[in-house]
Amino acid sequence: MGISRDRVDEIARLALLELSDDEAHALESQLSQVLDYVAQLETLDLDGVPAMSAMTLATTFRDDDAAPRVLDRDVVLGLAPAHDETQVLVPRVVDHG
Repeated sequence: MGISRDRVDEIARLALLELSDDEAHALESQLSQVLDYVAQLETLDLDGVPAMSAMTLATTFRDDDAAPRVLDRDVVLGLAPAHDETQVLVPRVVDHG
């Protein structure tokens, strides 16, 4: 099961990626390999195999405790390329237009 170049171009467009021809060709090959592997997995006989709710047998959670602030706000703002009085300013990455 392969993936077409048109599909790779569509995925790149949705992910807001600009791919060169070489990158798109490599991605086409890599995604085709992933789909081939998934197709192999779909052929497995899983009758009688219980469903798993997690990939690990034991889950460890840490306490959600507030930690004291380690960094001084003025020092952090001074290191930022752009900031206002209380926040680091970053370029817009999502265009809502």
